Amino acid sequence: GRWRLRDATTGAEVRAWDGPAATCLSVSPAGDRALSGGADGVVRVWDLARGAQGAALPGHAGPITRVAFAGADLACSAGADGTWRLWELASGSTGASGGEGERPPREVRSFPGHRDRVLGLGALPGCEVVVTCGADGARLWDLGLADREAALADALERARPDLERDPPAPAALATLGRWLALRGAVSPALDVLERARAG
Repeated sequence: GRWRLRDATTGAEVRAWDGPAATCLSVSPAGDRALSGGADGVVRVWDLARGAQGAALPGHAGPITRVAFAGADLACSAGADGTWRLWELASGSTGASGGEGERPPREVRSFPGHRDRVLGLGALPGCEVVVTCGADGARLWDLGLADREAALADALERARPDLERDPPAPAALATLGRWLALRGAVSPALDVLERARAG
C-alpha cells in the first residue's frame, strides 16, 4: 500500500512511501512513530520522520484489529485471534537496528480472554489498565495488580509485629485492611479499616 504523511493544519503531503497494507494504525504521543497492524498478524513500527519501517513484530494468529501506544516504550495490539498483546519497544527508536545498549522490541505477554475477534482496545500510559471489547463483551485488565499485591504483602509482613500487639497499632490495621480489600474481602476490610480509624 501507499503511505502518506500529511500536515494536520494544511493537509499538504509531507512524505509518502510504500509499505504493507494496514488494517489499523496508531501514532505515538510524540508524533514521531506509528504502529500499524496487518492482515498477516504482524505489528510494524514506523519512523515517521524518515518514512521507514523499523521493527516487525509477529505473534497474532490472524489479522490485527487494533494497535495502540501506551506511553513512549509500550504498545498494545489486538486481533481476530481473540487475544491482545503487550509489546516493549526499543526506547527512542523504531527498533530497526537498535542502538548500543538498546533492547530490541519484544512481546512481553499475550492475553487470551475473548471468544472471537477483539474489536476495541484502549490503554492507560504505562499499560497498568487496559480495556478490550468484542462481541462477547468488554474486559478490564489490571496489569498493576500483581505489583500492588507484592508491595502490600511486603508491607503486611513488616506490620505483623504491630498487629500482634494488644491493641494492634492503627497503621498496621490500615495495612491489613488494604490487603483484605485488594483480595476481595470487602466486609472484613471495612471492619478492620474502621478499627484503624477508631484507634
